[in-house]
Amino acid sequence: MKKLIELQQKKIAYTLKVSQRARRMRLAIYHDGNFVVTAPRNMSQNIIEQFIIKKSPWIINKLEYFKNIPGKLLIKSAKKHYVAYKDQAWALAQKRIEHFNKTNDFKFNKINIKNQKTCWGSCSKKGNLNFNYKIALLPEKLADYRHHTPKSD
Repeated sequence: MKKLIELQQKKIAYTLKVSQRARRMRLAIYHDGNFVVTAPRNMSQNIIEQFIIKKSPWIINKLEYFKNIPGKLLIKSAKKHYVAYKDQAWALAQKRIEHFNKTNDFKFNKINIKNQKTCWGSCSKKGNLNFNYKIALLPEKLADYRHHTPKSD
């Protein structure tokens, strides 16, 4: 369901998805500028909008970030595509972890490369680092992208 909300004096369009399986709200902003809010089935529109307003600095920041990336990132998710790039993604992850460990002492168990729709990377409770194989297809600037939240005054 398409919706509009005003954030920081800007009208922002978003898609509201109501999910029977969702336990909590989820915000997603995609490289093409689509903003999607997934909410549990019985959540009121008022609570949804309050959550969006609370997260408005992050939302505006990410929308601007993706607006300034030249070109579109279109990456297929076929199994043969995953197999073709899995080793390259593993090597890239290994190289970047070694780079960041020159200044940080990250402890981890092992590196896994996965074929995921929306997650680029995560760390499990066991210390396993999980990366999406599609990192191998990104420009270096984007492959090293880390979440930055604007500081509040």
